[in-house]
Amino acid sequence: MSKRIVIALGGNALGNTPYEQLALVTETAKPIVDLIAQGNEVIIAHGNGPQVGMINLGMSTAAEAKAIKSDMPFPECGAMSQGYIGYHLQNAIGNELAKHPALPAITDASYLVLTLNRKLLIADTQRLEAMLRVLDAEATKAGVPVIAPLRGRSRETVEQIAAQRDWYLPSRSRCAPYSYSA
Repeated sequence: MSKRIVIALGGNALGNTPYEQLALVTETAKPIVDLIAQGNEVIIAHGNGPQVGMINLGMSTAAEAKAIKSDMPFPECGAMSQGYIGYHLQNAIGNELAKHPALPAITDASYLVLTLNRKLLIADTQRLEAMLRVLDAEATKAGVPVIAPLRGRSRETVEQIAAQRDWYLPSRSRCAPYSYSA
């Protein structure tokens, strides 16, 4: 019987450098693809705390040393970390899927990712609801799932809006973060 499985990878479980992260997600991709091969729908959420902190510190240090003109605001550092974590995950899972010709490949149109800047959008629920309507319509039209790694107030606000409109978002699924440490 097919199941919807939510896998939550905490930022600390992704390593302390991009190279560690790449090695860890490459290993992690194997059991994820095994779950897909068993006919399950797999949803992956990931953290990015340590990664965004490292990017922010690096940018600040470079700005103080006058190596760059200014540091990077924290939300943009968050977007950078989310981008490279997603890139590593997509490539690792895609490479593993390629070893199983009977399984579908990951394409850019395989999913929609919802990531919120908590402070800006959550305060403006009208704007957030409009964004969610577009996201829901586009995902439905494309026939792709929505990946929504949300927590805390972000999760509560999106769930309230979704409940009012009878929308289903994968962020309602609950899963304890998984750690790679022994």
